[in-house]
Amino acid sequence: MTMPALPVTKKISCPECGKEFDATPKQIESEKLILAEGMDVHGFLFHAARAFDRNDIQVFNFKGKDELRLFLEDLANMENFTSVNTIVIARDAETNVQSSIQSIRSALENAKNVNLPIPIRPFEFTSRNGIKIAFILFPGFDKNGNLRSGTIEDLCLATVGDDPLVKNCVSSFLVCVRENQQGNDKLRHPWKSKLHAYLAGKDDHVGKKLGVAAKDRVWKWDHAAMAPFKKIIQEM
Repeated sequence: MTMPALPVTKKISCPECGKEFDATPKQIESEKLILAEGMDVHGFLFHAARAFDRNDIQVFNFKGKDELRLFLEDLANMENFTSVNTIVIARDAETNVQSSIQSIRSALENAKNVNLPIPIRPFEFTSRNGIKIAFILFPGFDKNGNLRSGTIEDLCLATVGDDPLVKNCVSSFLVCVRENQQGNDKLRHPWKSKLHAYLAGKDDHVGKKLGVAAKDRVWKWDHAAMAPFKKIIQEM
């Protein structure tokens, strides 16, 4: 089905991923959507889709995990929603994989007037009434095929794990930080600190956000850790 043409408006650039978009309320522009938890995931998946030769996918940021249900309700009320045939929901597994799975399934189940199919497991599509849905969790699977707890930062660092900076410097830097913190200082987001410590060691990429680093191909798209994410994106 061909999506109707949208009016031309002034373009602005996303500071996270570099994508140009209309300076208007969000509109559905594609039949295939990725719903991403936060700007880092949004930027990463926008460029992942392009790296995996999919230019027909639109990425939305639903912000925090607790906002997914309301975002789904808003999405269903957007013009062109009836033309959508594929949705992928993406978020961090964090410290509890099963809790994260249940959180996504609960948002789908309790979103009012949405009535979307609900996948049982991550990285598997389920379909009903002409629409298919999957959800994915970062950082994906371990070497034994088990879902890992963690975040998108863990996935990105896994793809550059052979870099001596990751092997020899990043972890020891965080140990040093923890040993020398004073008063109430503490690393509340060590996964982010680890990733940015790595980028700080790359002169061309120091200070970049995760999504911008993805745009600049810092992360290795052909790494085995990326395979399940690539598979889902290419099956959309």
